[in-house]
Amino acid sequence: LALISIVGLSICAIFIKPLQPYIPNNHNESTLKLFYQWNFSNLYTGALFSSLGLIMPFTHLPFYAIQHGISYSNASLLLSYMGIASAIGRVALGYAADHLGKLKMLFLCTFGGAVSTFCWMACVSYPSLIIYAIFYGFFAGGIISLMP
Repeated sequence: LALISIVGLSICAIFIKPLQPYIPNNHNESTLKLFYQWNFSNLYTGALFSSLGLIMPFTHLPFYAIQHGISYSNASLLLSYMGIASAIGRVALGYAADHLGKLKMLFLCTFGGAVSTFCWMACVSYPSLIIYAIFYGFFAGGIISLMP
């Protein structure tokens, strides 16, 4: 596998070209000025707080399922459902964000993830946990792809 990767990536490296020429920055402005802008600070503060809870369902869902009498193999299968839905959500919601606006879609994904996690409390059977895993994974994938 390593040999295949080296050969394939070497071929890619031969044909790579820069997308745009490098233009050096002539002025000495600091990027710290961005932190004083209200919109920038709000965006990154919101991103920080939403990312704190983003990974929790991925870590706690299997244990929650086992506590409700679901087998170890089916509990770990929930992570697969969540991961597949996350991959689909990254592509689909990223594409939708190109047409509808990135901040609107980021808000929608954060809201959808919060609502689905709120509904997690009512999930006690395996089919309901599958539905939760798919919905949360889809919205979490959107958050991951749209996060600044």
